[in-house]
Amino acid sequence: MSHKPSTESKTRILIVEDELIIAKGIEKRIKALGYSVTDTVSSGEEAVEQALQTLPDLVLMDINLHGGMDGVTAAEQIRSQVDIPIIFLTAYADSDTLARAKVSDPFGYIIKPFQDITLKSTIEMGLYKHLMESRLRRSEKILAIKNQIANVFLTIPDEEMYGEVLEIVKPALDSSYGIFGIITDTGDLIIPSLSREVWEECRVHDKSITFPRERWGGLWGRALVEKKTLFSNEGFSVPEGHLAVDSFLAVPILYRGDVIGLLSVANKERGYTEKDRELLEAIVDRIAPILQARLLGERQEQERRRTEEALQKSERLLRSVFDAIPDLFSIIDKDHRIVLSNWHGGLDYVPDSIRAAHPCCYEAYYGRDAVCEPCHTIEVFATGKPVFREKFNPRVGYVEIRSYPIFDEAGNVTLVAEHVHDITARKMTQEALAGETERLLVTLRSIGDGVVTTDTSGNIVLLNKVAEALTGWSQTEAAGKHLDEVLIIINEKTRQRIENPVGRVLTTGCFGELAKHTALVSRDGKERIIADSAAPIRDKESRIVGAVLVFRDITEKRKMEEELLKAQKLESIGILAGGIAHDFNNLLTAILGNISLSKMYVSVGDKIHQKLCDAEKASLRARDLTQQLLTFSRGGAPVKKISSIAEIIRDSTAFSLSGSKVTCTFTIPDDLWLVEVDEGQISQVINNIILNAEQAMPAGGVIEVACRNVQVGADDNLPFQDGRYILVTISDQGEGIPEEALPRIFDPYFTTKDLGKGLGLSTVYSIVQNHNGHISVSSKPGVGTTFFVYLPATNSPEYISSTEEITANLVEAQTVKGKVLVMDDEENIREVVAEMLRFIGYDVTLSRNGEEAVSLYTQALESNEPFAAVLMGLTIPGGMGGGEVIRILREIDPEVKGIVSSGYSNDPIMSDYKRFGFQGIIMKPYKLGQIRDVLERVLEG
Repeated sequence: MSHKPSTESKTRILIVEDELIIAKGIEKRIKALGYSVTDTVSSGEEAVEQALQTLPDLVLMDINLHGGMDGVTAAEQIRSQVDIPIIFLTAYADSDTLARAKVSDPFGYIIKPFQDITLKSTIEMGLYKHLMESRLRRSEKILAIKNQIANVFLTIPDEEMYGEVLEIVKPALDSSYGIFGIITDTGDLIIPSLSREVWEECRVHDKSITFPRERWGGLWGRALVEKKTLFSNEGFSVPEGHLAVDSFLAVPILYRGDVIGLLSVANKERGYTEKDRELLEAIVDRIAPILQARLLGERQEQERRRTEEALQKSERLLRSVFDAIPDLFSIIDKDHRIVLSNWHGGLDYVPDSIRAAHPCCYEAYYGRDAVCEPCHTIEVFATGKPVFREKFNPRVGYVEIRSYPIFDEAGNVTLVAEHVHDITARKMTQEALAGETERLLVTLRSIGDGVVTTDTSGNIVLLNKVAEALTGWSQTEAAGKHLDEVLIIINEKTRQRIENPVGRVLTTGCFGELAKHTALVSRDGKERIIADSAAPIRDKESRIVGAVLVFRDITEKRKMEEELLKAQKLESIGILAGGIAHDFNNLLTAILGNISLSKMYVSVGDKIHQKLCDAEKASLRARDLTQQLLTFSRGGAPVKKISSIAEIIRDSTAFSLSGSKVTCTFTIPDDLWLVEVDEGQISQVINNIILNAEQAMPAGGVIEVACRNVQVGADDNLPFQDGRYILVTISDQGEGIPEEALPRIFDPYFTTKDLGKGLGLSTVYSIVQNHNGHISVSSKPGVGTTFFVYLPATNSPEYISSTEEITANLVEAQTVKGKVLVMDDEENIREVVAEMLRFIGYDVTLSRNGEEAVSLYTQALESNEPFAAVLMGLTIPGGMGGGEVIRILREIDPEVKGIVSSGYSNDPIMSDYKRFGFQGIIMKPYKLGQIRDVLERVLEG
């Protein structure tokens, strides 16, 4: 072990001499020569002790010393522990002692007595010799250490190298512990090795410790930062669990001015000296280039390994990705060779030997001997752009091929990545979907309602033909537009815009409907009343993906409902009107009957007779009004009789134009054929047409009425049967009817008048149709309107005019012509009818109801006094009416002469009485002459 050199300029010498006087003399002389004396001792034991404690630069030792240890033994012990040169002093010595002295390797001998010059020269020679020997030993030691370290760097693996270096350095510097660290590329200090004692005492598990630059501290941290050697022999305070450090020497490892590592030792027993610093720096100088080369090699190797591992990882990842792709994925070169493939997509049958040979794609995938036409690979290499195409592969089916270019750093296409996806199932699904879509479209086109589908944003996806017609938008125009742009819906009463229900459906997921009174405004502004419903469209996971709106045009339905409501109201009015007409006609029957009888008791020229005639005419007019009321109520088929249309026209026209500014002209030939009509209903036809003509000429004017006989044949192209007809034309000079309104003037409730009800002409049309006739119209705005009424003519000559009937010679009969049974629920009618029948010569029996009538008829038949005729009312409240009574009577007496009478009934008996067993019919109210004529026809027939 080297001792710490003195900081003084004088050489420090320890004197060992057992003769006190001589010792003092030597001390004095040495000091005089410029040396210093550390101590003077007299025994070998003291010499050893002082040498180890004071570490002098040289020891002058007497060979022969008193005591148990002579100078030679003491020198041996000192030299074995410290490197201090020793010069022996002797006055005499035997050969054995000198031989022993040589073994201790003294640096000189001084023979007593001696001169000062001898003393000085011997001391200087000893010091020089020791210096030279120390340097030689140091050089040899450093060389040996360097060689050992070089051998370690060249032969020992990384994980052991740093520890082996420390095992060399520690004993060279008499240190207990050592640290060997390196600087990483990031500037951190990594200590791959501490001395074994550190590992064991500190119980460090991870032998590689990293200190980031910001955590560099203490003496070693300063050494690294300042790039210089630092050492200290003062104790350090360390955290609990760390080794106690009494002394520390840290040397940064520099290579070309850069710190590349750290080598430090600690806890040398007598502390570190400059020689230790020089030694460790010399070791570090040797280590630096070797370490740099080793680190560079390590880093290159690490980089190579990292690159190789990254490449292997990338290849493994690429292979994993390739293998994970369910479709066929390939890398193909310019020669069509398969560089890499996952061999999926139905190619599992390809053997490994063929795969490893990198076959051409057209051979392995398609079983071809030549390149496919067209070839994706050629296209991609030629254009540098991706190519997508669907193709049929006979081995797999339909496939979708996507080829992408792979470029090198220069931008040249070097390879082609080809992805082949089996789309056979998709093709089949698409075909099935196309078929289903076509069926859906056919279904949608055949649906009578409008259908609109939207996406989740309310944008239109589909309209069917009905929706196109109702909205005025085509599928092409509407697709992608928001529903609110196409479906304009308003409240038909408030005219305010209404929100469509699709928004609520998409928000709530519930079904939705429009409120009542909703109108759709089409693209051309036309309005239609609609009803609709909306529902969400959901996918398999029940998520809303859109909505469907179904709506229908209910304009006509609404009109029909309104017309039905009007018809129901009209029916109610008709029922009421029928009841009123029935009762009114019963009253008129009593009135007219009494008037007819009263006329028989006065002379024709009397004023009373004239008044009675006027009253009779008024009653007949009341009867006509009642008949119009009955027609208005639509109650029953017409009750026809042979009539003159001329009389009906004149009477009805005169009545309608009474008090009017409009006049009427008639062109009616005398030979006009007769008609078989319901006079009351035909009168209403004339009245309604005349009233319309009058209203068309508010300032007055002329209505022209003409009648003529016509023979309709096939050449006339008229929409009714061929035959004889009376044509009645009624023309006005009014404002005319607009052309667009002409086709609808006979529709119920259609009117061009502000206050019109639309019932007049529809009633006219109904009456004419019920008479097997025909009506048409011609009109020019500003010129006038003409109605053409065709009524079938009758061949029957049996007709008596109302004038003839009134003026007929009626006298009271003097003889009884026969018995007549009268059945009616009204007492006043029974009484007046009985009086009229008695006046014309009949014996009358009265009955209040059907049961009584059957009983009376049966009794008369059994008593051989049968009734000549039975006049019975059609309806009897609470009992049998005429229809049921005649059926019973015919069972009793098939020859019964029944006459049915009614003021109103929609019963078919009134229009076809003979089919039900009656021989005659008479409508209430009736006059004396009418009942006489009916009875005569029945009894004579």
